This record gives sequence, C-alpha cells and structure tokens, in this order.
Amino acid sequence: MPDCHCDQCISACENSPGWMTVDEAKAAVRAGKAHQLMCDWWVGDEQNIYVLCPASVGYEGNRAREIDLFDFLSGNARLGTCTFLTQEKRCAIHTSGFKPIICRETVVCADVRPNKRMVVAEWVANQHLVYAWAEAVGAQI
Repeated sequence: MPDCHCDQCISACENSPGWMTVDEAKAAVRAGKAHQLMCDWWVGDEQNIYVLCPASVGYEGNRAREIDLFDFLSGNARLGTCTFLTQEKRCAIHTSGFKPIICRETVVCADVRPNKRMVVAEWVANQHLVYAWAEAVGAQI
C-alpha cells in the first residue's frame, strides 16, 4: 500500500497505533525499539490475547490504556498518537521493515482496513514473547 499523508490517514496514526505481526515485533526489538512498544490485547472468549505494537505517546514500554466500553461501542475509542508519528506527520518507521502490518495495509481514505483478527491469530501461540518483552522493559501486563 502507498504511504498516504491525507488528513484521514494521519488521523488513524493519531488515534490508534497499528498492531504488529510477531516477526515485526521481533524486528523492532532487535532494532532497539522495545521501549517504544506497548502491549495491547484482544478480548478472547476464554482469555485476553496480548499483542505488541507501537506505543501510544505516554504508554511507551507499558500496557495500552483501557478503553471505556461506551467509547468503544460508540466508535469514539482512541488509544492515542503513535509514538512513531513524527512532528511532520510522517511515519518514522515507514521503511524500517517492521512497520506494523495493520499500518502498512490500511488506507483510511480508500476504506481499506484489515481486520485485527489476522494478527491476533499468530499471537495466540506467541504469548511468551509478550511476557519476555514485558520483563525486559519492566512492564506489567
């Protein structure tokens, strides 16, 4: 997907960092970006499934903030601005090789938005990586 800089697409970066695949998260950690990630989660049927993603500003090296159920249901859920969004409104990790798949494949202005379920599926078997990251950065899950 192209790197879109329209107001709608930038708004996505200002409201909800995209989820990474397991390989993208590993590459980000290898690149020294572990403290710029956060732990978010998918509410599963039996338990939460944790995923790593770029942190919202203020949540670097921590768990993502809780979203109020009313905000979620009303479509007003905002996690915050991605820590990798520069002051010039560009993605600092666009060509890094670990830009999250959700970010790479989303073009809000064209109504192309991949489903987070595809990312969650591979994290199910890799929860140990989230716990290892949390221990390394001192985060509580």
